[in-house]
Amino acid sequence: MNEYDEILKGFRHFAKAREIFAKYKGKWFSGNDNHVGDIGEYWAIRHFLDKKPKLAPNRISPFDFELQNGTRFSVKTMSTWNQRGRSTPIKGINVKNWHYLIAVKLNKSFDVEQFCVVPAREIRKRVAEGTQFKWWTWLEEFQVEFAPK
Repeated sequence: MNEYDEILKGFRHFAKAREIFAKYKGKWFSGNDNHVGDIGEYWAIRHFLDKKPKLAPNRISPFDFELQNGTRFSVKTMSTWNQRGRSTPIKGINVKNWHYLIAVKLNKSFDVEQFCVVPAREIRKRVAEGTQFKWWTWLEEFQVEFAPK
């Protein structure tokens, strides 16, 4: 396969993936075109599926999803494709809009490599409001066994 055909094939796969994201928008994905983030949120929701997670009401909500008991989560995702070593800023730390930060590290196939659940109080101790998310080594203290339902 030549380079041009391979690129077009990749575009078709990406278009199909976008169709799937759009189809499940509002159920599994909030749909902001940040598909690495969408994938991380999907895995986080799957991890807590038995606790009846519900997506935040809209994309600009100060949290990403909430469990039936009211526990709120912010999700930050990084894949091994990320070459900058940082992601979007962490918001809502000081105003206590969420109880836990879930840090998801994805491999090149977008499967979960590491899954960390960090209490908000630990984030407030270590990270300033608006700091760009990085995969800090201390996150591994909060790694849990990833078990999608």
